Amino acid sequence: MINCNQNFVGAGSSARCSFAPGAGDSIPLINPAWSSDKSVAFSVPYLNKAAFVLPPNMVFGDTPRRMSYLRTPWTVQEDVALIKNFDIHEKVHLEVRASASNALNRVVLAAPNTTQNSSTFAFITTAQGNSPRNIQLGARVSF
Repeated sequence: MINCNQNFVGAGSSARCSFAPGAGDSIPLINPAWSSDKSVAFSVPYLNKAAFVLPPNMVFGDTPRRMSYLRTPWTVQEDVALIKNFDIHEKVHLEVRASASNALNRVVLAAPNTTQNSSTFAFITTAQGNSPRNIQLGARVSF
C-alpha cells in the first residue's frame, strides 16, 4: 500500500495516496532507471515518484491496498533436505537428517519504502529482505 500519512476525519494516519494523471500508462509505476545492480539498487528509487501524488484534503486516495502488478524485486531461494537411514542391528536404526533453508545463501532485496511523504520514499533501504542460510542437523536412534 502506498500511504501518505494524511490524517482524515476517521480515516487514521495511514491513508492511501492517489495515482498521478497518466500513472501506469504514460508514467511507469516502477522507475525505468532502477537496476538490481549493487551500484544502482540503493541510490536510485525503485518506484517512480512521479506516479504517486498526495490527494487533496478530505479526499481518499485511489491507490488500492494491494497492487498485484507492482511487486518487489524478484525472489529466489533454494531449500534442501537430506535423510539417510542406517540399520545398525536387527532392531536398532539410525536416521541422520540435514536441511538447509536458503542453501545457496542468495540475498533478496527488501521492499521499498512506501510512505509518500518520507524522504526515503520509493528507495530500497534494507539490503536483505529474506533470511540468510539456515542449516539444521539431526540424528535419531530407534530401538
